[in-house]
Amino acid sequence: ALGDYAKARDVLERALAIKERAYGRDHPGVATTLTNLGLAYGNLGDYAKMRDMQERALAINERAYGRDHVNVAFTLGSLGLAYGELGDAAKKREYITRTVQIFEDSYGPGHSHAAYYRRVLDDARADLEFPLHAAAKRGDIDAITRLLDDGAEIDRANEGGMTTLFFACMNGHVDAARLLLDNSAEVD
Repeated sequence: ALGDYAKARDVLERALAIKERAYGRDHPGVATTLTNLGLAYGNLGDYAKMRDMQERALAINERAYGRDHVNVAFTLGSLGLAYGELGDAAKKREYITRTVQIFEDSYGPGHSHAAYYRRVLDDARADLEFPLHAAAKRGDIDAITRLLDDGAEIDRANEGGMTTLFFACMNGHVDAARLLLDNSAEVD
């Protein structure tokens, strides 16, 4: 059924085993399945597994197509998103920067894939500038606590006027919002 990511994961795991037996572990068809399987894991919230699938797919795609092929860009983009969800904004920026460059070189700067990943790149840059905001977007209680303990400014607003509390609430992270309020975040 549409949106049944657990079922998608299970089907893709079976497809992966079949493709590996039929074509070998390093075939581009295996990479496509790994990329899709990684996305299924991401939709299930298992970003470490998503990252692992994308890294393996990236190695296969780069060997098969070279570093600057659009098939590589799709995997790079997914890998960048996984790193972002895992709290590594620098890796996210690194992979998304490559993704944007490949799509712009291949399709032009006005293409929808290039435009989408430019927005993702802007988000990665913002996450690096405002790490407390990034942690709140993810609902990462440990990172929020660590950043606050290290002196992060709880009510620092971005250029749009949005604060850490806004991002926690916008993304439905009730525990993160409570933590911020317990640490005197402004309700404004």
